[in-house]
Amino acid sequence: MNKITSIDDINALIAAGVEESTTLEYKSDINTTSDKWKGEMSKDVSAMANANGGTIIYGVKEFDEEDKRHIPSHITPIDTTKVSKETIAQVISSNISPKIKGLEISCLVVDMTKPNEVIYIVDIPQSHTAHQNLKTKQYHKRYSTTINSMEDYEIRDIMNRNIHPDITLDFEFRQITKQELYWIQPTYNPLYGSPMPAQPQIVQRAILVLNCIPRNIGTIVAEHVHYFVKLPGNIVAAGQEFDIAEVKDGFVTMRRENLYCDILEGSTPTNIKYGFPRIVPILPGMTGVHKGIVLQPNANLNQDIEISWRLNADGASIKSGKIKLKDIPRK
Repeated sequence: MNKITSIDDINALIAAGVEESTTLEYKSDINTTSDKWKGEMSKDVSAMANANGGTIIYGVKEFDEEDKRHIPSHITPIDTTKVSKETIAQVISSNISPKIKGLEISCLVVDMTKPNEVIYIVDIPQSHTAHQNLKTKQYHKRYSTTINSMEDYEIRDIMNRNIHPDITLDFEFRQITKQELYWIQPTYNPLYGSPMPAQPQIVQRAILVLNCIPRNIGTIVAEHVHYFVKLPGNIVAAGQEFDIAEVKDGFVTMRRENLYCDILEGSTPTNIKYGFPRIVPILPGMTGVHKGIVLQPNANLNQDIEISWRLNADGASIKSGKIKLKDIPRK
């Protein structure tokens, strides 16, 4: 989700019915005079930092119906004369240990004729250490729309974000132009006595690829990255058998690594010469080399089917995730 910077962004979330998730939460009100409420705010913020980071929006109410209680209903402005940005910052700062670096609080005026009525936006980065709620002396983590106390191994995993690399996968569909080499057999002409030899011809062809892009969201350089992507076999183009790790139940699992082969000679398919594969480290905040998965030209990309992935990197815990085909951006 893009960063929220205007009331139009809020209205778009409400109009689209964007549900709460691991990285998004709606709150209808703020009550900084209540110790219980301060504890809840500290739990919400620390839980999001301990998970994947995200945004909490104060001043948007969800529906009351059970089946829609995570969907935004309407704006419920907060009065700045009762709750200021500084007060929110103080509550968060004094009730979470250690303090969350990079946390941002902003406010959006709902109606310019009523400048005291605002929505507060709290943007929370994913942390590289575990944050404790000082009100309860517990560590919390957000899972989808719920918050649970963390197990010992989960706390250690977060602490290891400063020891092992933290790599995730981004996905995009992209149309690219590829040069392909074909050998064309000339038509036999009896005037020449014998058939002419086949002639090379380079043809440019538009192909559709799924790019799986490793991205370092931690603070440690990743040297070795190995990942698998599982997707419907009927959308994968032929000719990629070398990269297939498994074919099962109509799905194909493709393997990838952060390897790159330098071009030693040539510039076209007729004369190009590659060197040996070499590892390309992924620096913090950067993306790594990626080799696209070629798809069928007529592949249906609007399916509700999920593709899944799992990733290993330099002693870090195995990471995994899922995304629906229809939710992958087109570039």
